[in-house]
Amino acid sequence: MNLTHKKNLKTLAAVFLFTFIIDLSAGTGKEHKWFKISGNWRIDSSKKLLIEDRGYSRNLGYSELINYNSIIAYKYIPNYSEIRFDVAFSTGKRKRVEDMFFFSVKKNFREFYAFKLTGSEKGFNKISFIRSIIKDKTKDRRAKWNFKINVLKETPFKLEYNKKYRVNIKISKNSAALYINGEKRLEYKTDENIGTGKIGFSNRNAAIYIGNLEILHGKNSVFSDNFTEDTIARPRVNFIRRK
Repeated sequence: MNLTHKKNLKTLAAVFLFTFIIDLSAGTGKEHKWFKISGNWRIDSSKKLLIEDRGYSRNLGYSELINYNSIIAYKYIPNYSEIRFDVAFSTGKRKRVEDMFFFSVKKNFREFYAFKLTGSEKGFNKISFIRSIIKDKTKDRRAKWNFKINVLKETPFKLEYNKKYRVNIKISKNSAALYINGEKRLEYKTDENIGTGKIGFSNRNAAIYIGNLEILHGKNSVFSDNFTEDTIARPRVNFIRRK
């Protein structure tokens, strides 16, 4: 199989993934908590960590989530007011490094909010609050680059590699605030309810390590994972022959 044919197969897989022509029946029989969109996501049960460390990503253009190495919660979460987890990073070989903690994801995977970290091989130096929207809802779902990333607010902030941080994302209907090690670093008010929908993580050009994740609605835990077993669904793409 030549490289051009491999590239075409990957592009076709991306199209089918984001039009939801996929088969999730392939798995271990365990309850799935996560759905791998792209990248080298895995769970290290001995270290109790969710890890992604492919070191590079591809701009395929169907959604910003697939342009990164992304993983998303398997099930829709109807209401939440806080997302909290431990996170650490190690550097890659590329000059631009980006990671996203995203939430309030719509079914089309193109509409969501996220706190985004940006930096270089030396460390992170900026936090942004972003929103992904569809540019033209009349276009086919397979249309490439039919989305726009709006940076709603940003601030300088340094995070080091090889250091663990505790992250809390606190959501109150139409506002979201990012806390790192107990200190508020960025807050933004939107024009819609953002405390609902799937959540997940995206990584580009580095390695990310996530642990002790819990999602709360008020004081009630609505989702959690201590990463002691593999609960990642890895889709098998079914190519459907048109008659």
